[in-house]
Amino acid sequence: MTVHISPNPVDAGAEFTLNVAIKCDPPWDMCTGRLSICDTNEHEITQLVLTEFKDQESRGSTVLSAPAKPGPAKLKILFKADHNVGLTEDMQTEVLLVIPPHASSVAVWDVPPAIQTEKEFSFHIGLRCSAGCALKGRPLEVFDQNDRIVATAITIGTWGDTQALHYAKVTLVAPNSLGTYEWRVCAPSSGLEVPHSRAVLKFPVTFVREGKYEIRINATNALTGKVIPKAQVVAHPFRSITDSDGNATLCLPAGEYRLLVSAADHEPYIIEGTVKDDMEIMAVLVPETDMTEIELEREYM
Repeated sequence: MTVHISPNPVDAGAEFTLNVAIKCDPPWDMCTGRLSICDTNEHEITQLVLTEFKDQESRGSTVLSAPAKPGPAKLKILFKADHNVGLTEDMQTEVLLVIPPHASSVAVWDVPPAIQTEKEFSFHIGLRCSAGCALKGRPLEVFDQNDRIVATAITIGTWGDTQALHYAKVTLVAPNSLGTYEWRVCAPSSGLEVPHSRAVLKFPVTFVREGKYEIRINATNALTGKVIPKAQVVAHPFRSITDSDGNATLCLPAGEYRLLVSAADHEPYIIEGTVKDDMEIMAVLVPETDMTEIELEREYM
């Protein structure tokens, strides 16, 4: 008797498929035979009926639900003697079911790339379960670089078109300390009917001085003169993206910067210098030379 479980490991409380194949010598069709599927206490959970005779094997399958408690669990498969299908003596085997806690994961998005000190800022955090559990109303904790809890948020509905990413919005006031720090968001594992793993995700936050100078960037194609929308504009750690007119604005503190403007199918535009006043920069991007003849024709018609 051959037994296969799919998937295995299986999430606590989730469904799995139990497949059984029996091969005899000489081979014969044992379809309609019934096997007892028992738990570790040898209590019958269900019966599996052999429904197919193929490749000299009698086969059957059934769908079961895994126990809600994580850990190893044995299933006993018993095929009692049945002269109607030619089985003259009992046949049995055991299979081990591996049940880990549901795997939880957390996500962080919309963190501003450069956060002004002592100013309010917001971002989103989310929680997801590998088995798709509804995790609305679960707490998420945000820790700073000193391991202090700076925010506790409660998940609400699912984000956008996702099926299981429950999210919350966090709004904080930035500390009066410059630099990039490692923060983390944690999802406690306690208080759930089905056990879940504890989820942790680290993410960077960068705090900067107030930007006093306005840097206006206009991105255009070097050959056509057309504006380039959705170009990435970066003067680390500040960043922006050009609008439909090819314009973007950065507000920078005084200092030395390396400005990078990049767009698909174009060589990046790079300029370095000192910011000590408002500025206007015309970023002229040269198309990449490995564009095909057809792509070039489409670009410049």
